[in-house]
Amino acid sequence: MEREAIDPMEFIEPNLDGRSTTPANSTRDFLNVFLELAMRLEQLPQRPEIADHVIGWRPTEADQLRQQLVSDAIYHALSAHSRERFDDCAKELDNIALASVAAVRRQFRDGAPRSFDDVTPVCSRAAHKMRVVLSRASRLVEEPSRRRA
Repeated sequence: MEREAIDPMEFIEPNLDGRSTTPANSTRDFLNVFLELAMRLEQLPQRPEIADHVIGWRPTEADQLRQQLVSDAIYHALSAHSRERFDDCAKELDNIALASVAAVRRQFRDGAPRSFDDVTPVCSRAAHKMRVVLSRASRLVEEPSRRRA
């Protein structure tokens, strides 16, 4: 199976220093939650010290940001069809994130694995899947601004 080509420049920049509290940025912040998880999954095989960040990941922040989408100018600038597609991407990101974190937890349930041979493919597949969906969602978010330009 051939992987979809991904342009890393398409992604919304991660906001690692904290979240914006303005509703107009909640769409981007929502996507950044998953981008940060994808980055941590990619780094985990080389940096086992960040395992707690992955194992401890919970959808709480994403859920809070999803609730703010109703007042988000970016989200409401989307057409009804694009909003539905964005919502589908959000659900897919939730599913990938929850499944990948559960898979990593299983790998670490007895402490750090002796070998990362089993962890690396899990992290790699999950991060790739998340980036593909993030790319689709990012294109949807940028769509209204391209029309105005």
